Amino acid sequence: MMRSLENDILELKRFHLESNILKDTLNTCVERSILPSQPNEKFVHFLVKLELLNPGWGITTDVMRSRDNIQTLVKHLVNVLESQHLLPVIALKMQFYYGCSMQHLDSSISSNDERMAVLLRPLRNDILSVSAREAFYNPDLFDRKIISYAVLLTGIGNPQESNVYCEALRVWRSVMDEKEFASFLQKDKEERDQVLEEISYLICGIRLYNWHSGKSEGHGIRDYGSLITELIEILRRNLENTICGTLKWIDVLAVTVDRFFVVSCIGDEVKLTLELSMDIKKKDVYAFRDLLLIFRQHLMYLRKMLHLLKTKERQADQMARTFQEKLNHLDGMIVGRYAVVASETFPVFIDLAKSWMDLKNRIIPLLKLEEVMNVLGALRKKAVSYTNKALEKIHDITSIPASMISVANNDYETEEEETEVLCQRPRLKSMNLDVVIRPRSSLDRDKVEYNGYCGFTLVQTEGALVFGDQSLGLANHLGKWYAFSSPEACLAFSRNPSRYINGVIKLVRTSPHLIEILDMRDYLEVIRDVEVIVEEKPIRTKTLTTGTQCEDEYEKIVEPSIDEEYDWNIWSMKLKALQLGHLMNCGTHASQSQQTHTVTATRIQTDRFKHKNLQTKKDNYANTPKPARYIAGLRAPDPKKWFDIDLTRPVKE
Repeated sequence: MMRSLENDILELKRFHLESNILKDTLNTCVERSILPSQPNEKFVHFLVKLELLNPGWGITTDVMRSRDNIQTLVKHLVNVLESQHLLPVIALKMQFYYGCSMQHLDSSISSNDERMAVLLRPLRNDILSVSAREAFYNPDLFDRKIISYAVLLTGIGNPQESNVYCEALRVWRSVMDEKEFASFLQKDKEERDQVLEEISYLICGIRLYNWHSGKSEGHGIRDYGSLITELIEILRRNLENTICGTLKWIDVLAVTVDRFFVVSCIGDEVKLTLELSMDIKKKDVYAFRDLLLIFRQHLMYLRKMLHLLKTKERQADQMARTFQEKLNHLDGMIVGRYAVVASETFPVFIDLAKSWMDLKNRIIPLLKLEEVMNVLGALRKKAVSYTNKALEKIHDITSIPASMISVANNDYETEEEETEVLCQRPRLKSMNLDVVIRPRSSLDRDKVEYNGYCGFTLVQTEGALVFGDQSLGLANHLGKWYAFSSPEACLAFSRNPSRYINGVIKLVRTSPHLIEILDMRDYLEVIRDVEVIVEEKPIRTKTLTTGTQCEDEYEKIVEPSIDEEYDWNIWSMKLKALQLGHLMNCGTHASQSQQTHTVTATRIQTDRFKHKNLQTKKDNYANTPKPARYIAGLRAPDPKKWFDIDLTRPVKE
C-alpha cells in the first residue's frame, strides 16, 4: 500500500515537471517567434517525455533545484522544433503521428457517432419539445422532422432526396398509426427520446429488409459489405506496392552505409572505420544513415498496418455474415405468412438495423488507415527531398549486385526457406564463456534484443540500423539474445559485452528517435533515474620507469653478480644517512628529554610528556609569548582616561 502511494506521488511529481517544461517551451516559442505557427502541444509533450528518459539532463522531480537544467532542456527542445529539416526530427514526427493515429483508430467510430449526435442535437431537441397541438396542427412538418432524424442517424440515404423521403415516409406511417402517434406526443421528454431512437432503428431495419426482399428499390442504401471488401483490396495493394518500394530503398541505403563503414582490427579490438571517397563527405554518410532509419521505421509501420488490415477484413467478413444471417432469419419469420405479430418482428428489425450500422461503421477505421498511409508517405518524401544532393552522389544507386544485398532483412520467399536457413549450424564465435552461441530455429523473433538489429554496428556507427544476420546464429548473454551482422561483430561483443550493451543505452538516451524502433522504451523507464551506468574498468598497461629499463643486449655486456654489501633494511639505510650527515653528535633544541637542563650531545633522543619546568622559553612550543593588552572600557570613554591592562602570563609560570 505504501509503495503504491509512493509511486502515485512520484507520477504526480513527474506530471507537474513535464507540464512545467511543456509550458516553458511553448512560451519560449511564442516570445521568440521562431516558428511560422504555434507547435503542436501534444508533439512537444511527446518530445519532453522522451528527453526526460535521459538522466544526463540532471533534472529531478525537485523543480527548484533543477531550474538551470530545465532551462537547458527547454533551449534544446526549442532548437529541435526549429530544425524541421533534420531527419531525426522527421522520424520523431512519424512516430508521434502513427502512435496517435493507431491509439485513436478503434475509437474513431465512437468519435464519429458523437459528432453525428452533436450535429443532430438541435433537430432532436426540436422533436422532443414539440407540443401535441403543434404536431396535429402541422403533421407534415413533424413527419419530415422525424424522417430526417431517422435517416441521418442511421445513414440510409439523404432525406432531401424525394425517393429516399417517400420510402421512409411509407415505413413511418406503417409502424405509427394515429393512436400510437397520439400516445407518443403524450409522453414526457425522456420516454419520447427512447421511443424516437427505437423508431429510427425500426425505419432503418424495415427499409433494409424491403430492399433485400425486392419490395423496394432501396434508394440511398449502399452495399457496405461490397464497398468494404473493395476498399480493403485497394489498401492491401497500395500497402504491398509501398512495401516493395521501401525494401528496395532499404537495400540501397544499407549497402551504401556498409560500403563506408569498413571493419578494421587494431590488435584484438574490432572497429568500424569510416572510409570516405573523393566526392562523399562525412555528413553525406550520416544523411544516408538517418535516411535508412526513416525507411526502416516506415517499413515497420507499413507491415503493422498490413497486419491490422487483415484483422479488419476478418472482422468485416464476420459482421457481413451476421447481417446476412439476420436477414435470412427475418425471411423465415415473414415469408409464407399472412400476418405477423409486430411485437415479434419489430425487435428483429431493430437488431437488423444495429447490425447494419456496425457493418457500415467498419469503413471509418479503413479510411483513417488510408489517411495514415498518405501522411507517412508525405513525411518520407520530405525526408528524401532534404537528402537529394547527397543521394545524387551515389552513381550506382539502381545497380546493386544481389550478392551485396544483406540477407539480414529477414525476408524469405517461403517458410521452408526460412526454416532451412535458421536451422543452419551457427557460424558465430565467442571469446567469453558468458556469451553462448545458439542456432535461431528454436526462438521467437520478438525475443531478440533491439528488434533484431546489430548492437555492435549501432555503437560503432552511432545509430546505423543494420539487421543481425540470424542465419549465423544468436548470442545469449545473461538470458538475453542478440543478433549480429557479421562474425567479427559477435567476436567483439563477446570480448566486452557490457561495453556494447551500455553503449546502446547511452546512444538511445541521447538519440530519442531510436527508442521506438529498438523497442527500448520500457527498459529506459526502469533505469530513468540511473545516470551513471556501471562499466568494466579498462585494463591499463603497466608503466615502467625509464631509468630502470635496459636493452636486450645489457645481459650480454654486464655479467650477473651478487652484491654482498647490498642492504635491504630501510632503517639501517637511514642510520647510515644520519651518520654521513654528522647529525648524531649534535643536540636538538626542538625536543628535549626529561632530566635535561642544558643543551648536551645525546646519541638517542626521545619525546616524553612535557614538564613545565623543563621546557624552553617558548610558548605553544614554537611561538614567543605575545603581549595581550586591552584598552579599558567598551563604550568609547574619554581618550584621556585610557589605560592598558597587561594580561600576558610570565614566562616562568
